[in-house]
Amino acid sequence: MQDNSFDQSAAMAGDSISLPPPQGVEPVPYSTLNPPEGITPAQTREPFSWSEDPTVDQPGRLPRKNWTPQERKAYEARVAWFHEAKYGLFFHYLSGGTWALEEWNQWVDAVDVERVADQAKAVGAGYVILTLGQNHIYSCAPNPVIDDLWKSELGPYTSRRDLPMDLWKALARRGIPLMLYFATDNQYQMPRPPTMKNADRFEGWLKVGQWYSDHYGAKCKGWWVDGLGEAIPGYRVNICQALKHGNPDAIVTSGFYEISDFTHGHCMEDWDRQSRIVKPFYGRWDPEFNIQWHVLQYIGPTWGAPGCDKKQEDLVQYAVDVVRGGGVFTFDLGTFKEGCFHLLPKDCPTGRKPDGSRIGPFLEIQPDQFTILEAVRDALKDIPPSDGSGGH
Repeated sequence: MQDNSFDQSAAMAGDSISLPPPQGVEPVPYSTLNPPEGITPAQTREPFSWSEDPTVDQPGRLPRKNWTPQERKAYEARVAWFHEAKYGLFFHYLSGGTWALEEWNQWVDAVDVERVADQAKAVGAGYVILTLGQNHIYSCAPNPVIDDLWKSELGPYTSRRDLPMDLWKALARRGIPLMLYFATDNQYQMPRPPTMKNADRFEGWLKVGQWYSDHYGAKCKGWWVDGLGEAIPGYRVNICQALKHGNPDAIVTSGFYEISDFTHGHCMEDWDRQSRIVKPFYGRWDPEFNIQWHVLQYIGPTWGAPGCDKKQEDLVQYAVDVVRGGGVFTFDLGTFKEGCFHLLPKDCPTGRKPDGSRIGPFLEIQPDQFTILEAVRDALKDIPPSDGSGGH
């Protein structure tokens, strides 16, 4: 683990403070952010900043060492489109609350993918990320492997509509790439069938991921992987390989950066610290893992939440700093119109208002967050992708 200690007084110092280069890394003439003295690469990746994990077995293939020049060139070509996109959108389309299968299907069927694609185009998004499912039994996509291995008297846990495929078609007509979110640690909290051993469910989930990868193929440009907390030898690498099976050029990220193509950028609750410290102070390539720097930040107070508890000008400036520094910025959007899925068990356990109407999830950009994204678009439209080497 890296030392994440931080001098708050240094962070508030003037703009003339220079950044010492990390040990073993050539100095980068960073002229954009004038970062606080003594900040480490790990602090620019908070809150998840660990280094190599001993349970990961991928000898000779780590992004930060042992790559041949040809492998490095191929890697940089694979992530070029993501860097050039500058920023994108993340929809936590999650089935919070309690649902019946037919109700969930009707909800997924009602999504207007043309509308959300129009919105993404209007705010200049370089890509869109959609969750396949998380923290609930239902997903928004079919998967025959789930239907076969996780049989239930409740019926399938998969939706009849292929929402990611329909969204891809709408986005493709507007030239916007699609990425997908894949949760690995809880299998959507689906009950394990009596005949399924615990080890079998992990092997089954590899097959689930590979089916998704083969099904979407080159239509899915990348994967944001959540979980991977199980310390099963080789499992984390196998998940990444399964998600690349249908499209070897797909970029994949997780909390384990030694097997990731870009930093996943999971943000922290402390917005003040986040906006000052978590920036690509060392340029486009994280100096310890040598992969594309990226941050994922919710506009609202937490994941999937509506509204904005941050000043618009601060959020816009943060995005400008990230792009000028060589990074990529993903905005997590509000999909629940009241509250968010983190609050549902306490404040709205059924996912409904007192009149019985649903509070979400909705696949659309809500008006206040749309306004913020328009401001981001206008601020970034004339700023080219950067390697973060200064001169801006």
